[in-house]
Amino acid sequence: MPAILAVTASESISLLASKEGEDQISLLMENTNMLRSVLDKSEYLETTSDFNSPVIHYRLNEWTLENTGLKTLQDQERILQEVVDDVFPSTSFANYRQTIMEC
Repeated sequence: MPAILAVTASESISLLASKEGEDQISLLMENTNMLRSVLDKSEYLETTSDFNSPVIHYRLNEWTLENTGLKTLQDQERILQEVVDDVFPSTSFANYRQTIMEC
């Protein structure tokens, strides 16, 4: 394993084991549950993610696909991007991805 990955892993474990790490994990779970409580009310989306996971994968449900004419993957991605933009109006996936790539 390259040294930078070993150091990063070690520091991450140390952070997660600290009080600050516990606080960050608690905040992450609260934020995840809040977002999920809003999006789970949608009659157009469904998720296959575990409730305790901070990573949530949403997709358009079968009814939505059949009744809205969203046949192409590009149409589906456009609609899902609009959902993201509505939930996070100050950012978009492209901006978020750019921010990550700059780190």
